[in-house]
Amino acid sequence: MKRFTPDELPIIESLPRLEENDPRADEWIRLLRDIHGHLGEPPDSPASRRLAERLLEIEGQWFGDREDVLEKYWEWIRPEPGGYEKVLGLDEETMA
Repeated sequence: MKRFTPDELPIIESLPRLEENDPRADEWIRLLRDIHGHLGEPPDSPASRRLAERLLEIEGQWFGDREDVLEKYWEWIRPEPGGYEKVLGLDEETMA
């Protein structure tokens, strides 16, 4: 993970892993399921706003005040155009 600096690595390494029994992973899966169920919603709809609030809350819990690390992480996991998802449930459409 040379993409991240030594002070950023502990944040990345502390992210929940789906293969572990981590309640944070379950929360993430529930959020992704809800996002996928509302992909056709306009971004300013009440449902989209609630999902965005949940996403921001999770991001705050996992990344704290390190928005720089969060942005770097999102760029790292974003699929290439026409490519495959790098993180389960985060394909191009969902990331958009």
